[in-house]
Amino acid sequence: MNRIYYDSGTTNTRAYLFEGTHMIHRLSRQVGSRDCALSGSNACLLQGLKNMYESLLRDTGLDESQISQIWMSGMVSSATGILEIPHLSVPVDLHKIRSGVVGYYEPYYFHRNLNIIPGVKTDLPDGPVSYETFTKINNMRGEETEIFGILAEYPGLMENSVLILPGSHTQIAIVQNGAIVNILSTVTGELYNAIANHTILSSSLTSQKPAHIIPEMVSKGLRALKEYGFNRALYTVRTMDLFLPSSPEERHSYFEGILNGGVVTAICSYIDTASLPRIAVYGSVSNILVFETLFHEQNRDLPFTGIEADELPYSARGFLCISSQSA
Repeated sequence: MNRIYYDSGTTNTRAYLFEGTHMIHRLSRQVGSRDCALSGSNACLLQGLKNMYESLLRDTGLDESQISQIWMSGMVSSATGILEIPHLSVPVDLHKIRSGVVGYYEPYYFHRNLNIIPGVKTDLPDGPVSYETFTKINNMRGEETEIFGILAEYPGLMENSVLILPGSHTQIAIVQNGAIVNILSTVTGELYNAIANHTILSSSLTSQKPAHIIPEMVSKGLRALKEYGFNRALYTVRTMDLFLPSSPEERHSYFEGILNGGVVTAICSYIDTASLPRIAVYGSVSNILVFETLFHEQNRDLPFTGIEADELPYSARGFLCISSQSA
C-alpha cells in the first residue's frame, strides 16, 4: 500500500511517499497557505501540492493507480488552505484526532479523496469568547501531528510534560496521560524574519542564522527583555553592533534571547511549571540550546529533553500513528 502524506505550513510544504510504514521518497517546496492569503485563492496551493504529487510519482516510477491514499495536515485545513475544518477542542488524544479526520473529494486538481487531519484548539469552560477572555484561546494546525509522533517515540513525555515546537508560530502543548490538554500559541519565526529582513536591525543580523549559539548572550537578551521591554531590548541589538566589536554570533544569540525569552516568559506565566516534571523542545540543536539556556536563566531547572529531527520527521511519524488507528 503506497500512501502520500503532506505536512503543509504557512510558507513550506513537505511531502512523503510511504510503502506501508517505510518512507521511500520525500521532497519539500516553498508553497503554503500564505500564498493563498496573498492571492485570494487556494488555486496556487492546490497546484503546488499537485506538482509535488506528480514529482513523487515521476521520481519513483509509480502511477496514480498505485497510490491508495493521500493524507494532509497543517494549514491546509485553515481558511487560507484547501478546506477549512473546525479545530478539535482539547483534550485531544490519538483516538479523538483519528476520529476527526475529514475525507474531502478535491475535484479540480487531484480528482480524488484527501484525508485531512484537523487542528486543535483550547476552549473556554464558561461560555463564548469575549473581549475579556479572547486571550485565553490558543490553536495549532500541524503541530498536533508532530506531537503524536513525538509521544510515540518518547513515551516518558505522555504522563505530564510541556512540549515546545519552535517554528513560524512557536507552539507549546501541555500533555497529560497521552492527550493534548492545553496549548499556548506564540509568534517567533515569522517575527524573526520580518525584523531581520525588513527593519533597521537587518544590517546587524545576518539573513542566514549563524549555527553557533552563545548561551551567555542568550541570557543577556532575556535580561534586557525583562528590564526594558520588547521594543527597547530589540533596539539594543543595533546598539551592540554600532558601539561594540560584537560578532554576528553574539548579536544573533542576544536577539534569540529577546525573541524566545518572550516565549519562555509566557510559558512561565501561563502554565504552573512547578507542577510539571519535564520540558521538551523539538527543533534544531540551536533551538534546543536557546530554550535550555532561557529556562535555566528563569530558574526553572526542570528535567529537560531536547528532540532533534532525524531521517523520519515527527510529523511523518505522527501521520503513521494517526492513520493506523481505527476510528
